[in-house]
Amino acid sequence: MVEKRLRSGNVAFYWNPRRADITAGFTLHCEALGQDYGAAIRRANELNRHLDDWRGGRRAVKDLGLQPGFGTLDWLIERYYRSRAFAKVSARAQPEYRWGLHTTADVKLKNGGRAGALPLKAISARFVDKLYEKILAGVRGNRVRTANACMT
Repeated sequence: MVEKRLRSGNVAFYWNPRRADITAGFTLHCEALGQDYGAAIRRANELNRHLDDWRGGRRAVKDLGLQPGFGTLDWLIERYYRSRAFAKVSARAQPEYRWGLHTTADVKLKNGGRAGALPLKAISARFVDKLYEKILAGVRGNRVRTANACMT
C-alpha cells in the first residue's frame, strides 16, 4: 500500500503490485483504495492475499470481489455474465445482451470517464435518464430502438 498526498492536502492510499508480477502475468493492476485508512488496509490485505496465492502457484480462482473496479457498473455487468440468470438467456440472444450492456458501459461522461467505471452508489434514476438521453442522441441522430435496447 502506498500513501500519496493529494492537491487538497489530504492523504489517499493506493495498492500497487510489483512490476515483475505484472510482467509475469498477474492480472490485477494498481487500485485506488480511498482516503479511509482502515478500509484501505482491509482492501490491501485482500489484494495481497490474492497476490500471495498467485505467487504460490496455486492460481486460485479470481473472485469478482477481489478484482479492480469492485462495486462499479463494469463489475455488476461482469457479475451478471457469470450468473445463472444470464445462462438462462438463449445463446442466440446473448450477443445482443452483451452489446447493449457494453454500449451502456462505454458511454462517455462529461469528465471524460466511462459510465462503466462509476461506482454503483453514484448511479441514480436521474443519472440513468441522462444516460438514456446520451444513447438516444447517438452519432447518427435519434436512436430510440438502440436506447431502449440498452436500457432494457
